[in-house]
Amino acid sequence: MECERHPDRGAVAQCNVCGAGICKECADKTAFIKEQYGTLCVDCLCDKTNKAIGIYRKDNKSRLIRIIVSCILYAIGLFLIIAAFVGENGIDLVALICGIALCGIYTGITWHKAAKQMHRQKEMEQGVEYVIDENGNIERKDGFWMKIIMCIVGTVIGVVYTPIRVIIDSVQIKRGKKSIAELTKILADVQAI
Repeated sequence: MECERHPDRGAVAQCNVCGAGICKECADKTAFIKEQYGTLCVDCLCDKTNKAIGIYRKDNKSRLIRIIVSCILYAIGLFLIIAAFVGENGIDLVALICGIALCGIYTGITWHKAAKQMHRQKEMEQGVEYVIDENGNIERKDGFWMKIIMCIVGTVIGVVYTPIRVIIDSVQIKRGKKSIAELTKILADVQAI
């Protein structure tokens, strides 16, 4: 068997994904990933690397959108909270509640999604629960109140947690960019064979 990339060389290994022959030079260049994926040819390594780069880019994009939306809503919410205390007639409760809701809405939505996922997991583990209402109708229990309570609690906690989440997302974006740069360098090195 010959190397897929270098037909003039004999193969010393075979790709775990596509079965192509791999020469010693190609095997040495892709050896760093052998422990995780086994022996890979250059083309399969490039494919996995490109997929990883795509995942990092998608994650960075969603984090950036989350940061922008969270910051805008948080700024508007803080303005409303401050405005609620500045009025001449005492505390404006409507402005205060709206401000708190805007400051923490992203965390509230996240907690609602988490409650939804927890309920789905419970259904998978224990089966679907049904309840009989006062008219004798059978309805599927959907965890509605748990989801609402988690959303409200998450929103209130989000007033404090949202700035922390923005910092965490910013750090993760920076790490993602670093990983993309490292993977791009690996891709260039491997393709140069």
